[in-house]
Amino acid sequence: MKKHLLLIFFLYTVISFAQEEVDEWDSWFMQSVKVNVDGGEDWRYSFDLQWRAKNNSRTLDRVLLEGAYYYSPNKKWDIVPDLRISKEPTEIEYRPGLGVVRKMYWGTDGVMRNSLSHQVKYQADINPTDVQHGLRYILFYNYVVNPKFFVGGVAGGFYRWSDAFNGVQFVRTGFSGSYVFNEYNTVTLLNAIGFENRGDQWTYSYNLLLGLTIRIKRDYKFREPEIFSF
Repeated sequence: MKKHLLLIFFLYTVISFAQEEVDEWDSWFMQSVKVNVDGGEDWRYSFDLQWRAKNNSRTLDRVLLEGAYYYSPNKKWDIVPDLRISKEPTEIEYRPGLGVVRKMYWGTDGVMRNSLSHQVKYQADINPTDVQHGLRYILFYNYVVNPKFFVGGVAGGFYRWSDAFNGVQFVRTGFSGSYVFNEYNTVTLLNAIGFENRGDQWTYSYNLLLGLTIRIKRDYKFREPEIFSF
């Protein structure tokens, strides 16, 4: 695993610093600290603090805090209202959202090694100049290799409608690896390729996310989906 991590960071460094300026290709780096708190048998809530850098990871894009409430009527569904507040260099953006997560788990011999989560979410991006709307769909797959390590894949798209743009704006796909230190702490490394529609052209990006998940309690009745915001 250490060799794989070193290879990923080496490739990321080459991609990021081999370019003098950003045109059609960019490299992003994101750090996330997410806290999950079990509030009762059927619900929990989370807080995600993120820092994001763009322009080959040389320019701060934003620092954001996202709070989400998860209500699970049963083991297959989550209803998730949330609110994200982003501090960008020149403005503050508010993004309320409402999502639904469909969870599926399966395995053999009583061991649930596979999980599949479908996330559909509406969001409104509110900034000082305008309000934009969007709808996203993301598919998360995870496979438990052993009690300490699991791998996964992610793919999804985002549809935007606003005064300036209407259509598919983002498509992202990638893979991840997570190490479980204990039942309260997990570290995830996500590698993803992004495609962005800017109206007159498509641009591309490499996205590296390093995330730490902290669980305050573990008496939640239903299994939580292994999803993240990016």
